[in-house]
Amino acid sequence: MMDEVFLDTNRIMKPLYRRLHAAWHEMRGECARTVPTAGWELARGLDFESPDSMLERRDALKARIAEGVNDMPGRVKLSILMQIWWADAWLQSDSPYEMRFLTREEQEKTLLLVSRIDSACFPSADPGELQNHRDAMIICETLSVGGKILLTSNMESVDELLVNRWVRENQSKYDLASSSVVHPVDDALLALMQEPHEEALMVDAALGAYWPDDEGASAESAHDAFSEAMSRLSAPSSHIRRSAQHIVNLFDRLPDPSERLRNVGLKLPDKTRRWEVLHPAHPSGKGGPAP
Repeated sequence: MMDEVFLDTNRIMKPLYRRLHAAWHEMRGECARTVPTAGWELARGLDFESPDSMLERRDALKARIAEGVNDMPGRVKLSILMQIWWADAWLQSDSPYEMRFLTREEQEKTLLLVSRIDSACFPSADPGELQNHRDAMIICETLSVGGKILLTSNMESVDELLVNRWVRENQSKYDLASSSVVHPVDDALLALMQEPHEEALMVDAALGAYWPDDEGASAESAHDAFSEAMSRLSAPSSHIRRSAQHIVNLFDRLPDPSERLRNVGLKLPDKTRRWEVLHPAHPSGKGGPAP
């Protein structure tokens, strides 16, 4: 099922959320997957037509950095480096992230769906301009590639109930893999953690996601990092407040938390950790284009 889960832009834009989602997928042996319009919102200087076109744009951005690094404002340089980072993350096989490029047929299906979906699903959109409404395109791209679940926290411009009703009513007509595609992330994670195996996996992912950069960090420092991250994710403004509180409760109820920390320390989500350190905005200052 997880291979058919896709992440909206807001799930992987900020490091606090991105690390948890990436670690969660990595510890399942999968990648955190995104469709092109969500990717474009993260890296607007890239081309999402194909891997080759993205590689070409990435190389052009690298050349721009090399040529103008001394005269470039810091904010502009950081933006370009972040786009290069995303391109590398989506193109390299050792990354925890995956861009699901669309085939020509999937592109055509996306345009068909966005022309047919009920415009009432997107209250803020111009009914005749849904192809220019990014949330509509992200949903239709997810449906076109066979996605069953789109995890999001953007409910302001999307009427989740209407979208899922339209999908359910038109599933057979358009050969859709899902009967309910838009899932608010907090609700979805809580529902997933009803299964004991998923509870255990989510606790491990949360511990691994925020493990200190030093792999030899003590269990105490790893627990402190986990507690700090969970405290921030449990704040009223968090997109996954209830899920984070549930993860903390699960950890607190463990018969031997120290043993769990030791076990997680032996199976850390290395791809997530390495790529996060390479991010240009990472506090270590080691970020830049991946090797």
